[in-house]
Amino acid sequence: MGAQYTSMKTQPVELTAYGGAINLKVERVLERERQMATTSVDPAVQLVLDNMQIIVGSEAGSLEIVDVSEGRLTVRYNEGRNDECPECVPTHDMVHQMMTASLKVHAPHVAELDLQ
Repeated sequence: MGAQYTSMKTQPVELTAYGGAINLKVERVLERERQMATTSVDPAVQLVLDNMQIIVGSEAGSLEIVDVSEGRLTVRYNEGRNDECPECVPTHDMVHQMMTASLKVHAPHVAELDLQ
């Protein structure tokens, strides 16, 4: 039984167990690392992001954490699209206002929101 791997961020990982080989793709490893990073976010901040994701997701938009540092949260907003109701899609300014207000209530330790 042996294990071998190279840089998990750039190379596939190969694990050998009981005479068989299990190949893991880079994408799966990176996805797991991304999930681990997301789970380490402050629960209050995650609550705000989850609630806002429901709002922007209803029009095929999404939110992605870029960075969390002391007192500052950086989030990327990928605006959705609705051809039948373009005014239903939350604007960048609207999402920023809603997130700022929600962070003040649920995560007051976040003093600054950078919405990209």
